[in-house]
Amino acid sequence: MKKETNPKSYHHKDLKEQVIRQTIAFVSESGFENLSLRKIAAQTGVAHTALYHHFKNKEDLLADTATTLIEEFMINIRNSNEKYGKEPYQQLFNYGYMYIEYAWNHKNLFRLMFGNHQLDPLKFPRMREVSGDAMRYLIELIVHCQKLKLVKKGPPLQIAMAIRSITHGYATLLVDNRISALKDYGFDADFSIKELNDFIFEVLKNGILIETKKFFL
Repeated sequence: MKKETNPKSYHHKDLKEQVIRQTIAFVSESGFENLSLRKIAAQTGVAHTALYHHFKNKEDLLADTATTLIEEFMINIRNSNEKYGKEPYQQLFNYGYMYIEYAWNHKNLFRLMFGNHQLDPLKFPRMREVSGDAMRYLIELIVHCQKLKLVKKGPPLQIAMAIRSITHGYATLLVDNRISALKDYGFDADFSIKELNDFIFEVLKNGILIETKKFFL
């Protein structure tokens, strides 16, 4: 039976939040390529015209959803890093660990947040601001570690880009199932994902920390 639409829900003060939550659920399950405002409206229980009070089009909805996800992701990282208050170098690498873990556990959401899609940050100032804040937080961690002589000297932005390049590149390989596909190309990939994680972060630690053995025995 077709679900009846409640006219009062058109201007419900929480409709935008409900729609974003429904979009997150849809993208997590099915990806964002086949998403439409009509599908999300139907799952939310409103007429699709109600969504146009909050979103101009599908692109606008996806941008707001990606922004919400990135905001929540960064809140989780900051909260998680509180337990490493006396170990700032651990805060730095925890950022990377959580980035990889999120990609592995939420592949479709990761693609929307950080993947190669057509959402132009210049068209969505809030998404650009939130994404910039994520990079600025990483740079803050690097600068703090440099002041404590834990991380090698060098331009913090370049070090941040090196960290992002390694973690994002590896995360993308995981999300696109390129690691598991190694055997299809005849490579003897006799290592687990955890072993590969440990090796990649060992390379990263040796690359930016002043004295690796001092912190990781």
